[in-house]
Amino acid sequence: MKDNFLIKIETWHKPDMGDQANVHGLDPEQWKKTEVVYIDIADKTQVDAKDYKPEEDPAIFKSEKTGRGPLGPNWKQEKRLFTKFHRQLFCLIDKWIGLTMEDIRRIEEETQKELDEMREKDPVKGSSASED
Repeated sequence: MKDNFLIKIETWHKPDMGDQANVHGLDPEQWKKTEVVYIDIADKTQVDAKDYKPEEDPAIFKSEKTGRGPLGPNWKQEKRLFTKFHRQLFCLIDKWIGLTMEDIRRIEEETQKELDEMREKDPVKGSSASED
């Protein structure tokens, strides 16, 4: 891919299972040209056979470090974590847009040091899929 490659994906998390039409409020002409694609990362039938790797299947993967997973058939009902993550990602755009790989590596190193220090003195913190 060269410098002129661009992919634009617009998402909007709504309090439903994706059944609202035209959530971006596009004009009728734009809306006619729009393709809405529903993605279920745990549905193996949405992956070409040539692209399928069991180790990349969220329906069977279980994180050894967090204990999260696998994603069951109703994983989308558990939207809290995904909503929180995408909200953070969007609102932090000014911090990551335009970063070079050198910047990213430096931030990774700084974050690793901070996390190591936190692990030494503080209890476990972070997000959990459970409601309690």
